[in-house]
This record gives sequence, C-alpha cells and structure tokens, in this order.
Amino acid sequence: MEAAIGKEQTKKLIKEALFIISIGSNDFIANYKLYPFRSQNYTVSAYINFLLQHVHNFLKELLDQGARKIAMAGLPPLGCLPSVITLNSNDTFSKRDCIDSFSSIARDYNPKLQTKLNGMQNSFANLGSRIVYLEAYKPFMDIIQYKKLYGEYIIVIRILYFQRVLSFI
Repeated sequence: MEAAIGKEQTKKLIKEALFIISIGSNDFIANYKLYPFRSQNYTVSAYINFLLQHVHNFLKELLDQGARKIAMAGLPPLGCLPSVITLNSNDTFSKRDCIDSFSSIARDYNPKLQTKLNGMQNSFANLGSRIVYLEAYKPFMDIIQYKKLYGEYIIVIRILYFQRVLSFI
C-alpha cells in the first residue's frame, strides 16, 4: 500500500479505517471439534483462554500498526451453522435442530471476549483507540427462533443492526 499511496497516506488510512474482525468460529468447529488436534491438549475453557491470548496479540499488533477503530464480533450460535448440523445430526434430512454442545462454546467464549476487549479498550484508550464488541449470538438466535417474524426482511434487519453498532464507534 505504501508503494501505491505513500507512507503518510498509508498511516492516515490505517488510523482512520474501521477494522471489523471475527475470530474463533473455525478454530472451534474445525480445530477443536472436527479434528481433535486441540481438544486432545486443551479443555474448552483452556482453549478459550488460548484463543483470547491470540486475540490480544493480534489486536495489539493492529494497534502497533496504527489502527484505532476496531470492532470484534463475538461467536454466533455455532451449533446452528448448517455444516455443524449436517455433520452432527442423527438424522441429517429431517432433524435440523441446533447442536447445543457447539453453541454452548460460543456462550462461554463471548462474555470472556467482551471482558478482554473492554480491558484492552481501557488499556489503549490513551492512544485514541476505540475497541468494541459486536454481539453476534443473540441476533442470530433471534432470527433462528423467531424466523416467521423476520421473513424476507432478515437482510435489512441485519444491516440496520450493524449500522447501529457501527455508529457507536
């Protein structure tokens, strides 16, 4: 980017940009549940802490590079993702209920992520940074549980939700 717009413009662009980040879904679904690489060495709680340390390091690197506006999404109800249901349902064609053992991971992870982000916001506020948590679990569960209420307007509702959150930043 520096080669295209110069060093000062690159710094300005990074400082003014909004970074929207989502970390964790694939880590839990693939690396922890599907392939047992991590689950052999970590409990769910220990793996959450492991990921949160990586979140901290990643965000610190972004801040060190000049990022000042960061929004990080929590995990959605992982057990409601179609691939998770397909791979874990006893009857893939007729029983399409969410798999709670996956969704419970998100319910455990999200409050800890929120606490981590709040702590980082407090630590780095002196840089003029803004680090916020984007709630993903509840809006998705609302859509899943009350799908008749949302119908064809689901996309509009999601856009309005994120506009509201982003206006906060």
